Amino acid sequence: MKKIFHLAALLAGACLLTTRVPAQQLRTAYFMDKAPVRTYLNPALRPERGYINIPALGHTQVEFMSNSLSLDNILYPSPSGSGLVTFLDSRIDADRLLRDLKERNNLGADLRIGVLGVGFYTGDAFWSVDLSARVSTGVTLPEGLFEFAKRGSGYDGRIYDLKEMQVDANSFAELAIGYSRPVNDRLTVGGKVKILAGLVNARMKFDKMRIQMSQERWEVEAEGRFDMNANGLTIPDKTDEEDGSPYLDMNDIDLSPTGPCGYGGAIDLGVSYKLLDNLTLSGALIDLGFIDWSARNAVSGRSADRYSFTGFELEGEGETNTGDFDKLARFRRVESRNHTTRLTTTLNLAGEYTILNDKIGFGLLSSTQFLTTSTFTELTLSANFRPIDWFSASVSYSFIHSKFDTFGIALNFSPSWINFFVGTDYMFTRITPQWVPVSQRSANLFLGLSIPLKRGKN
Repeated sequence: MKKIFHLAALLAGACLLTTRVPAQQLRTAYFMDKAPVRTYLNPALRPERGYINIPALGHTQVEFMSNSLSLDNILYPSPSGSGLVTFLDSRIDADRLLRDLKERNNLGADLRIGVLGVGFYTGDAFWSVDLSARVSTGVTLPEGLFEFAKRGSGYDGRIYDLKEMQVDANSFAELAIGYSRPVNDRLTVGGKVKILAGLVNARMKFDKMRIQMSQERWEVEAEGRFDMNANGLTIPDKTDEEDGSPYLDMNDIDLSPTGPCGYGGAIDLGVSYKLLDNLTLSGALIDLGFIDWSARNAVSGRSADRYSFTGFELEGEGETNTGDFDKLARFRRVESRNHTTRLTTTLNLAGEYTILNDKIGFGLLSSTQFLTTSTFTELTLSANFRPIDWFSASVSYSFIHSKFDTFGIALNFSPSWINFFVGTDYMFTRITPQWVPVSQRSANLFLGLSIPLKRGKN
């Protein structure tokens, strides 16, 4: 079991970068008219006042999402009744784990930090300038990897198909300039132009990863490609002890970015229309764009090999000889090439009906993200409260991917001297006695701190 765990960890670690999950946005905040964050979801939705973001605190987003996995797929109550154990524990039935998995299990994490930001009104027009640092990472793991990690060599001759493990990681800086204005009393339009500077891009994909196991011998076929772009990147070659051929030493990557290694652009487009005095419809396209990465600052490798293992040497308690394991992710250096990656474009369509002179509103938001190989749609129902001038709140329920046990909440405090915002789409409703949240496939947290400026003519 220790051997199997180390190999599974290596495979997962080698593919820890795939972005196959939705991009960052806080759906609960869409209808909050006093929160600057709403302009990130639709540039036609202007905050009630201008703002100057506090550097690094003005707009921070952290998000994790999965199409299938939650913590209760990984951690289980111990059969002995004390604490938690992982799915690798021999007392946990394999079928209990596998029944909740998909053929391709996608996980991802996103981070966005607002470095500088300002929004201001000039007459009817609203302008915004924001500089942000953005990072997206994730992983796609086939169902066979979990079956392999769980059952391992207990099934003589069994074949595990681990193809389509795939990697993407992107880090880039974004300068966004936004403009919006009312066309008439009912229609408002807006847009943003974004200049993107790519810092790091990593990609790894296995078109084939096939493992046939028995108690005496493992047969492995692996075909894949690795590409990494970054200024200041160095990956040395290492020599195969058996045939003397060189390969990339993935354990000795030196990454010290000295500047951009790719450039691109994107746009946001938005519209808001007041159909009735108390009914507003709106829509937006967010992050319609791309980054072009240069081959001059890249290292690439290809794996197309067959390996046969007859055993693994354990060097000591808690230590494993990983010399055999790293063959599964061994890439021979090949010529790098220019390539283009597109951002995850989001389509938001919404409507809000208000009562009591707009003090209370009920909104419905459809948010669809166009991923590389699929789309991801979420419907969010919200109740929005604006009881007094300096405070507003929204509560929401997103009912497609939340497994019917999560809800969101957002709060915005806006006295004349400060604007503080906090929100999440996925409040924890189930936790273990160890205070570990379980059941949810998604989690996010958004924070904002800014200095209010003058009011606009909304």
